[in-house]
Amino acid sequence: MMQDDPDPDAIASALALRSLLGRTKAAAPIATFGTITRPENRAMTRILDSTSRNQGPAIDEYDMVAMVDAQPSFFEEPFGEVDLVIDHHPEETPARARLRDIRPSWARPRRS
Repeated sequence: MMQDDPDPDAIASALALRSLLGRTKAAAPIATFGTITRPENRAMTRILDSTSRNQGPAIDEYDMVAMVDAQPSFFEEPFGEVDLVIDHHPEETPARARLRDIRPSWARPRRS
């Protein structure tokens, strides 16, 4: 699951996670509650052949939910506990997830 208007880091993170898990498009669809609106982001998904679904309330049909570049509190739709959250944005509220990797310090390059 990505944010409502996914950007390149969300799209790339979703593709990377699916690849790391060794899943297919059918087994692990990339989803958003919104749509990809920016032309360059739409081009990225077309070139990488990474279609995303507009999920809506059908999110309940999946056994597990992973969020990349997003957290449950970022959505208007209510979430209980999700399985995985990987993000670089600060937590607005504690993310309810079985496994979380939230690192706001990775949002900008570090200076030496």
